[in-house]
Amino acid sequence: MENLAYNDILPVVPSSPSTEAHLGQCNRIALAIQTLTHAAIRDLRVESNGQKVILTGECSTFYLKQLAQEAALPLAGGLLIHNEIVVRHALPR
Repeated sequence: MENLAYNDILPVVPSSPSTEAHLGQCNRIALAIQTLTHAAIRDLRVESNGQKVILTGECSTFYLKQLAQEAALPLAGGLLIHNEIVVRHALPR
């Protein structure tokens, strides 16, 4: 199955109903993360391949990384969550 991603710069165009469902899930997760963290995750990317959800991006604290994972958990629909968000202290704004 192809990887699907949400990226606020380059939106993914769904090619099938199942692809559209995964994309909608990625969009909902990304919105929840940005809302809960007050958009503190830079370059946030949420991907799903139907078996797992992968979170990538950068933030300034481990707390924000954990908040992102907690925001994704109830929307992942039972899929595994791989939190690959990188913590870089003192990120410039």
